[in-house]
Amino acid sequence: MYSLYGSLADQEQTEAKETKWKDRLDGLLDRSLQVFFKDGVAFEPSCEPGNCNTDMESFKGYLHRWLGTTAQLAPYTADKILPVLKKSTQAAVKQCTGGDNGRFCGFHWSTGTFDGKMGAGQQMNVLGALTSIMIQHNPAPLSNDTGGTSQGDFNAGSDETTLPTFRDLTGGDKAGAGILTALLIAGACSAFAWMSLD
Repeated sequence: MYSLYGSLADQEQTEAKETKWKDRLDGLLDRSLQVFFKDGVAFEPSCEPGNCNTDMESFKGYLHRWLGTTAQLAPYTADKILPVLKKSTQAAVKQCTGGDNGRFCGFHWSTGTFDGKMGAGQQMNVLGALTSIMIQHNPAPLSNDTGGTSQGDFNAGSDETTLPTFRDLTGGDKAGAGILTALLIAGACSAFAWMSLD
């Protein structure tokens, strides 16, 4: 009798945990689609249409890939995610008409025209957008529970027999280290003082 009650309690706890994580995922997804997509097209709100730094210029591609993976790992989200990714990807590809060869991509996808902002980040963004919609035809990555066979090894790449060994530090070693440290600090202070003088 206890095992029956125990298994029911375990099932209720599992369902509560699943509901908690589903609620969190849904909230994060809804807010991401609201903030980072403008009329269904990826948009960088912190700097667009102004000037974005190099990091900001690559975030659209990351966002697309993460959302594509979310649709793959939590299939119930696909109906909400995939239409947005498809529309955004179409806008991204549409503006890849720049450069000498007419195939370079820009940064502002919502305009539908090439904006002259070329770079690796812009190219990788569009590649990320394209791969995000292709992922729907592939199964989710395997885990330990679904057939994954990878084994972790925290010692990988090291062999304990080849690790260097060091002798114990002596008083002379410590004194020498102290003298060198004092000389470096004195030298740095002298340099700062010299640079401060007119």
